[in-house]
Amino acid sequence: LLVLLCAALGGRWIYGSADFWAHAAVGRWIWQHRQVPRHTLFLWKYSGPWVAHSWLSQLTWYGVVQAGGVPLVRAVTATLAAAPYVLLWRCWSRRARPRSLAAVLFGLGLFSGAPRFQPRPELFTALFLVCLLLFLVGRPAPPAAGRGRQVLAILGLVALFVAWVNCHAMVALGLALLAMTAAGELLQFGWSGRAGR
Repeated sequence: LLVLLCAALGGRWIYGSADFWAHAAVGRWIWQHRQVPRHTLFLWKYSGPWVAHSWLSQLTWYGVVQAGGVPLVRAVTATLAAAPYVLLWRCWSRRARPRSLAAVLFGLGLFSGAPRFQPRPELFTALFLVCLLLFLVGRPAPPAAGRGRQVLAILGLVALFVAWVNCHAMVALGLALLAMTAAGELLQFGWSGRAGR
């Protein structure tokens, strides 16, 4: 139901979003030149140095357009828009039995987020932010987790941030969340145990 609702809310924005086509055009340039641009392209009048911080998502959107055109762009947009809500719902339902209030809260979230359900790099940030939140909520305490599981968790977290930093500049939000989590645990537990790790 969440995926269908996101599809209905997100599909209407593709044609009106010139921003999407600009991102896809940068992705095409990256594909054709096999490099990340270091200067402004045909998108701005200013010609000078440019940091293409969303290059991976732009390349992804270009690939989606090439693979299936606008229908596939709509499907991928709906999937990326719905994924954070589905993951949060799953986490919520595992920790507590969802009540009607949960449906209302998710409905409000979908309604307020709908204008942002556009095929843009920020959809990746929404997904990565929820993945980070789920990691922080569900990570086991160090004594309970085996050494191998701790290493896999750290590698997964590093992979998440490597993808995130190349998909959207809001990776800073994830770093801030990590810093606030570490600060909160240090205040609560001190340097020993879980907070130190």
